[in-house]
Amino acid sequence: MYDVIPDVGMERPVRDYERLEEVVQARGSPGYFLIKPSEWPELLRSDAIPTYSSVLGGYVHVQLDDRTWTRRWLELREHAVFLAKSETSRPEVCVCTLLDVDVYMVDRQRVPKGYGFALRTQTRPRTVLLATQSSEAAHHDWIKSLCRARSYVLCQERPVASTTGTPASDIASASVWRVTVLPVPVAPATRPWRLPNF
Repeated sequence: MYDVIPDVGMERPVRDYERLEEVVQARGSPGYFLIKPSEWPELLRSDAIPTYSSVLGGYVHVQLDDRTWTRRWLELREHAVFLAKSETSRPEVCVCTLLDVDVYMVDRQRVPKGYGFALRTQTRPRTVLLATQSSEAAHHDWIKSLCRARSYVLCQERPVASTTGTPASDIASASVWRVTVLPVPVAPATRPWRLPNF
């Protein structure tokens, strides 16, 4: 099942252990659920929650505040996404953490390079980062790594779903409790939730 937000051309697969009412609330704009096969169903099952957070880095084109697309180094580590001018340049900026951000696939007509993804907050629905690349393989690597990292964080928030192997919503007597996930300290963004001008 996919959560689709048609007015911005985004969609993401819903994990087996996510609560649909929370997905609708996080959507924050008109949308719908679409039942269709997922490219990576193994990433969405509760028995496939990773035991560590993913790490990935590479060049993508990101859309900056002025709506221009610029090539930047994007890095996923420590439950956060960092942005820099190049792989070796400093300072890098923490764009967001995956505590409140999920990855969405973007309609191909809305991105210049053919394959795009967006990082979107789940409490204040808005796009944090829109990225694109011309390589389908790189696109799949980013989507899968970001999805695994977000799943890892969700597992930390809802251990009931991960320990039973059954979605918490399917267990009649399950008592759901939350654990605070403390991310590794990272350098704060110069303008939180906004991309810096490089």
